[in-house]
Amino acid sequence: MAVIEVTSAEQFEELLRKNAKVAVMFTAAWSGRSRAVSPAFEELSEQPTDIVFASVDVDGVAPVAQKYGIRTIPTFILFKDGDKSDDVAGANIPALADKLKMLAV
Repeated sequence: MAVIEVTSAEQFEELLRKNAKVAVMFTAAWSGRSRAVSPAFEELSEQPTDIVFASVDVDGVAPVAQKYGIRTIPTFILFKDGDKSDDVAGANIPALADKLKMLAV
């Protein structure tokens, strides 16, 4: 499954409403770390799970980034039934992979 690029707060809310499990990467075009981990996030999205993967640019969809207090780029937030269930700040893909396994259960 491909990573969905979220371009508005409305799209983000709809994504959470329509999907039980969502993994979101908060990123920025200017962030070298985000560019470095994007391929790994994409690779994780291709694993056979019921988790929907999305990307939110903190500059393009600032209201969503502000709502979740994003201070580190990248930050990954996992949602279950519309509520935040876990997060990983920074480019720690191994930690994200472990948390995704727990979310997939």
